[in-house]
This record gives sequence, C-alpha cells and structure tokens, in this order.
Amino acid sequence: MNRALVSALTLALCTAAIGCGEPPAKKPYLTRYDRPLHISHRGGSEVLPEDTIFAYQFAISLYQTDVLEIDVHRTSDGVLMVMHDETVDRTTDGAGAIRDLTFEQIRRLDAGYRFTSDGGKTFPYRGRGIVVPTLDEVFRAFPDTLTNVEAKQIHPGIEEDIARMVLELGMVEKVCLGSFDDNSAEILRGLVPDACHYAPESMATQFYAATRVSLGGAFPLPVDAFALPPTSGILTVVDDGMLNAAHDRNKAVWVWTINDEAEMKRLYELGVDGVMSDRPDLLAKVMTELKLR
Repeated sequence: MNRALVSALTLALCTAAIGCGEPPAKKPYLTRYDRPLHISHRGGSEVLPEDTIFAYQFAISLYQTDVLEIDVHRTSDGVLMVMHDETVDRTTDGAGAIRDLTFEQIRRLDAGYRFTSDGGKTFPYRGRGIVVPTLDEVFRAFPDTLTNVEAKQIHPGIEEDIARMVLELGMVEKVCLGSFDDNSAEILRGLVPDACHYAPESMATQFYAATRVSLGGAFPLPVDAFALPPTSGILTVVDDGMLNAAHDRNKAVWVWTINDEAEMKRLYELGVDGVMSDRPDLLAKVMTELKLR
C-alpha cells in the first residue's frame, strides 16, 4: 500500500479516537516473566487427564509450567466447573451438558475414565479418584500460578460469576481472561478491567488483517494479548509482521496448540511470547535446549 495513503488512513483512525499514541503499560500478568512462557493447554491433555487438578500438579511440579490454560462452564445449580467441552461425554464416564447437570452429579464422575495414551489399549487413570474440578478449587490449589481462563459457556453467560471469583480470591493479577465470543469478552473486560484480557476471535482476525496493510498501529486494541494459531488455512497468521505490530502496542502473542518439537522451537525463535501445548514435557525440553529458562 502507498505510504502516503497509509499515513492518511492512520491519521483518520486516530482522529476518530480509535487510539494511537503511546501504548499502555503492560499488566502485571505480562511482566512476571522476562522470557517466553510455557503454557500447558488444559494442563497437558496428551500427557494426563485434561483439565484436572492431577494434570495441573504435574504440569507445574514436573514441567515447571508458567501458565495453566483452562476453560469454564457452569452447572445447573450455579457452580463453575473447569472443562473444555460443553458436555461431560468425551472425558468422563458420564453423559450430558454441564449446564443441565448439578455439581453433585458431575462430582461423581470419573474424570480419568477415558484418558488413553496408546490408542485405547489401556486406560491407566480409571478409578483413581480423579474428578472434574471447580474454578474455585483450581484457584485455591494454585494461587500463585498464572492462569488463562476462557469463558466457554456463552448462553447463559457466566462472566459475572467468573469475575466475582477472580475478585474475591485476589486473582486479578494472576489471570488472563477471555472468550472467543465478542460480547462475552467485552463483558469480562468491563467487570475486571485491571486483569489481563486476550482478544476474542473476531478482534484478532481484524487486527491480523490490519497488519497486512500496515494499519496495525491504528487498530483499536482494548486487550493485552492474542492467543492465535500459527496458521489458518493457507495463511500464515503468526509472522514477523504480526509480532512486530503486536509488540509495538505492548501486546503479547501466544500460539496454540503446538505439539511438535520443531514447531515449538521455530516459534520461540521467531519471538512469540508463549507457546501452548498438550505436551508440556516436550515444551519443557525445547525451552531447556533453547536456554529460555
């Protein structure tokens, strides 16, 4: 694009109060570490039963993960549960939507029942007493661990419940909140403005498009981070241009979900701020080899 046209468009956007000028200071969440992050996706779903206290403990103690990435739904009686899917079918011995089940019904389920690492030949964690945790339990078990929290349930929304718990348990500086849904993400930003927030999918897509025409500096960014796939179809999403545009605005870029050693290494060397993986063991190995911690 012609540089004069870019300058004119940027000035027009800034004049419209979209927000140029000095980027805001980074939130405390983003300044704890001065190196890229090791992020355990669902606690490391290819290593241990996902989204369980059991998996989180291993990710932290054995692989020294910096960040737990978790998803949240709400039961029919108002308890926030940590699980990726909207139903309990895939990971437990039960069935049904979380929103339709009570806490006690979910608590009786075996969260290790369906985990297998050998294609279904063995199920080593069945009957081990592994349960689906509540958000309260995760926060209390790991009060000093950074946690990416996604509000997975949109209808009805659970933003107020998540915000209340973050505030009551003093987790404001230790969570990065978000949702792939625009409205849900905006509600969370309004309820807990001092927390870290990552961009919903549409905002991330629009920012990416803006960086392709050198307008990333003028795009409105009321968030602190991006969680992105490295590619989308034939498009390369995370590259030097995207990273530079985000870093110029003091925004972090985390990449998901990377389970290949070579790709982990490439992304860290590219300059991403964190890699999410279902294989926290491999991620720890790569970070050690690259002397990133």
